Amino acid sequence: MKRVTLLILLTTLSLTGYSQSGDNEDYLSLFKRSFAINFRLPKSLEDVGTSVFAIMKIGFNNKGEVDKLEFSDSAPKEFIEEMNRIKDKVNFHAIYKDLRISDPDIQVLVPIQLDAYKPSLGPLSVQKDVLDKLYLFKGKTITGSYLFYERISQQYFY
Repeated sequence: MKRVTLLILLTTLSLTGYSQSGDNEDYLSLFKRSFAINFRLPKSLEDVGTSVFAIMKIGFNNKGEVDKLEFSDSAPKEFIEEMNRIKDKVNFHAIYKDLRISDPDIQVLVPIQLDAYKPSLGPLSVQKDVLDKLYLFKGKTITGSYLFYERISQQYFY
């Protein structure tokens, strides 16, 4: 009887410990899920089977709110417009919490690769000028303190 009671007690304690999320929350998944749910590849990029290769640069204030959101020169105009449309719906605060950013001068860089594949157009290709502009922001290379975050990578098949 004592063994059964001890076994039930230990099982209950272990289940209670695992059910609490607290600081163990998966912030990366929260961020990526909020992006995937809200982002829609613009029709103009979909129609020509264009891939997006870009770096998203995020600046946070000391409360963890997005203070500045910029995109590398490689980002298509339509992609930037879509990101500006959904920026209030994407959980950027999860990145802030995940990286435990304490210095508002630190910027976070998020690589983005979105592939729009249309079999009728053949294999995907990347133009050299897109890669040349990947780390440029308004024609200048990245400066200051920054952290790289996990990349966003999605494939769209049409």
